[in-house]
Amino acid sequence: MPLQDESSARRLLRAAKATAAIAQSAAAVEGFVTMVRSTVRLQRDGPVLRYSVRDALVHEGERRGLARFEANLIIAGVMHRMECTRPNRDRKHPSVKKTIVGICAVAQCAICLTAWLLFV
Repeated sequence: MPLQDESSARRLLRAAKATAAIAQSAAAVEGFVTMVRSTVRLQRDGPVLRYSVRDALVHEGERRGLARFEANLIIAGVMHRMECTRPNRDRKHPSVKKTIVGICAVAQCAICLTAWLLFV
């Protein structure tokens, strides 16, 4: 009977260690996500993040125990979520010059079509 109690105690100890490791890794990921969110918000150049900033974030994720792929995935997820919630103020409206050129091109086409219909 004591052998069975020892093996169950060992199993409980392994389960407790695994649970602690999962909790520690979850806390590391949560802290990393918070740091990425604030860094992206402050250092983004329009819709992109500079390579040097992204590289520093990836190294920080590796320091916290994340794989390079996981760190990049978290960065991309945070940027995507921020892009979806950002207002569309960065969209460029067609300039006045392009509008005038377009109107002149349409008018020239109409004049050429009219002249062709009248004289052919």
